[in-house]
Amino acid sequence: MQDYLRKLKPTSIHDLVAMNALYRPGPMGNIPEFIDRKNGKQKITYLHPKLEPILSETYGVIVYQEQVIKIASEIGGLSLAQADLLRRQWVKKIKS
Repeated sequence: MQDYLRKLKPTSIHDLVAMNALYRPGPMGNIPEFIDRKNGKQKITYLHPKLEPILSETYGVIVYQEQVIKIASEIGGLSLAQADLLRRQWVKKIKS
């Protein structure tokens, strides 16, 4: 974690919170992309224009479960309750 934080060069509490959320076995693979995007080494891109307001704080990387809910609602047209159900299945890795 210390090595990642040195590479990240955090400038706000949001950077620290995001790194804490990413430092888990599943999302850990997104840490290098998060660092590169934050430091301007990689261009921040969004698959859809509606994703920009949702993912801009995390440099276009999905970090938080709340972001998954917002994406499912905005892009998928799900209600917030349906999006939360999807999030729960996603966390439990239920493919159906």
